[in-house]
Amino acid sequence: MSYLGKTQLKASDVKRFNVTGSTSATHTLTWTTPNEQSLFVTINGVKQQEDAYSIAGSPTVVTLTSALVTTDKLEIVGIVDVGETTVPGSNTVDTASIQTDAVTNAKMADDAVGIAELSATGTASSSTFLRGDNSWVAAGRVLQVVVQSTISTGSFANTSGVVMSQSFTPTDSSSKVLVMLHINCEKAGSSGTYASLKIRRDTTSIGEALNTVQYNYTPGSRQPIGTFIYDSPATSSAVTYDLYHTNISGSDTYHYGSGVASLVMMEIDV
Repeated sequence: MSYLGKTQLKASDVKRFNVTGSTSATHTLTWTTPNEQSLFVTINGVKQQEDAYSIAGSPTVVTLTSALVTTDKLEIVGIVDVGETTVPGSNTVDTASIQTDAVTNAKMADDAVGIAELSATGTASSSTFLRGDNSWVAAGRVLQVVVQSTISTGSFANTSGVVMSQSFTPTDSSSKVLVMLHINCEKAGSSGTYASLKIRRDTTSIGEALNTVQYNYTPGSRQPIGTFIYDSPATSSAVTYDLYHTNISGSDTYHYGSGVASLVMMEIDV
């Protein structure tokens, strides 16, 4: 059976407080004591009875029944008894003294780890999020939308070349641009042909929509074509997006027909 009696006192269990030259009746100790009986109070070497002082507060404030005179020497000795809690001093508990997994989610108070403790770069706000590299960055959002559309009622003669063109200036060189197009295509002859719609940024082709026209289509028949491309212009200078139309094979000419032709550019912050 383990020992049930009082443990041996150590030097760390004994607290001492000394005052000389004081004319006050109240004195604040550096520790908290549970009751008067745990203190040994002497003035000029004479032990004081328990009714000669009282205690209150944390840390403990000792109030004498009579104020000291400047020649008095006050000494207070306290014992931290078994069962009394000693609070560790600041910066005295190291990592090795903490049990593995001792701190659980249930033990963590709300907002125990705040924004200040993250030491992340950037600025935290309602429009940013914390990325894996510990930096606050803007959440993906649409910065601008540019739309060009054409409504026509007849057959157009753009057999091959630029059908629509639109200048676009990204606000940031790291942005992505979602380019979307829609057009009604129309064949002029009866033989089978392949026609292609391409999206170009300046002179660079960045996307293509291929449509097959069957030989038994009658002249004037229309076929809607649409596509999109997620572009990375990598610039904040103006670029030009073209809707480019060309034949790939066959002898028929290929027009874009009546209806709505649309070219949409959407800048996305990523």
